[in-house]
Amino acid sequence: MAWIKRNLALVISGVMAVGLLGYGVFYLMSALAANEKVDGELGQAKEDLNRLMNEKPFPSSSNINQARRELERANAFLADARKLFPPGAVPTDKLDNLSFKVLLETTVDELNRMAAANGVRVETNFFYTFDSHRRQFNVPPQSLHPLADRLNDIKLVCGVLFKAKVNKLDGIRRAAVEAESPSGADYLPEGPRAHHEAAVVMWPYEFTFQSFSPELATVMQQLAAAPDAWVVRSVAVEPAEALKQGERAAVTNLTRRAAGPAPLQTVLEERALRIVLKLDVIKSSTRPGK
Repeated sequence: MAWIKRNLALVISGVMAVGLLGYGVFYLMSALAANEKVDGELGQAKEDLNRLMNEKPFPSSSNINQARRELERANAFLADARKLFPPGAVPTDKLDNLSFKVLLETTVDELNRMAAANGVRVETNFFYTFDSHRRQFNVPPQSLHPLADRLNDIKLVCGVLFKAKVNKLDGIRRAAVEAESPSGADYLPEGPRAHHEAAVVMWPYEFTFQSFSPELATVMQQLAAAPDAWVVRSVAVEPAEALKQGERAAVTNLTRRAAGPAPLQTVLEERALRIVLKLDVIKSSTRPGK
């Protein structure tokens, strides 16, 4: 202890030297670890570069420019394709409860007049899936534009049915929009289906009507030629219920004459069909009224 007291400065210097030496060793080890990490990253970069150099096609400036041109073509094609899926004739003005009620009443009256003009039977007070809304005075604001768009879709398809002169419109069902309560005969159990990559929404509908096969063929042709993106999912056909006297129509009459005066004889009579038509309308999800 006496020696330490006499050589205190030397002892302190030695301790500091040992501490500095330990720190130096720690710093060296850290630097070596960092260096090894950098060497690993450099090695990976070399491997990636060699892989790219051996890729086919080679990532040259000409190939990169070609890829950019293809991307521009793809974007242009996507923009043109979205034009095929219009959102429908949703009013551009801001809708409120009053203007929506006016639109609904006007559209229903127009459809009823069209049905009557083409001899299509529609149930009294039929409101084309909007029966609850004619008595609802406070439609949620977020539902107004989607409802107006659904109304326009139904108007378009009913126009096809009425112009084809089907016998009778039995019913319509559709998917519910936001804030609607999907209960009752007006609604389908399924909702709209979104395709996020293509930025489209598919809205399902079901139309039940009675007609003969020529009218059904006309309906299918008109839907296929429509500018809107309608996709027929299924067509279920079954004989309609027995029709009243006077509502039967003999579409094809094969006649046979016997010797002497004899009345024409119907040997083939087509009966009315009950048809359940399920279809989707495809809408762009990037536009209002989807």
